[in-house]
Amino acid sequence: MAIRRAVKAWIIKEANQLADGKQILENISDIPFGIIVEKLSNCDQGIYFERRLPGNNDSLPSRIYEHLTRKEKIAKLVPYKKDGFTTVLLVKAIL
Repeated sequence: MAIRRAVKAWIIKEANQLADGKQILENISDIPFGIIVEKLSNCDQGIYFERRLPGNNDSLPSRIYEHLTRKEKIAKLVPYKKDGFTTVLLVKAIL
């Protein structure tokens, strides 16, 4: 939660001054890693955040697949899919 609060504080204080385009930001107070921020003034949702994992992380695709295909995750969507609704599984990274 501390990282989330730090990102929120940074957005409130600094986002308006950020130039359009993609930038790598290091040394943001209370965020122990660099983040990539892309600001697009011509879009409704104009700021995107990204964190890259260190290189040499070959197990990531298989770990993501394993987590997304667990039966309990998919089971939550089945009743809605049967009724003809479009289903979406949102994936959230918890820092």
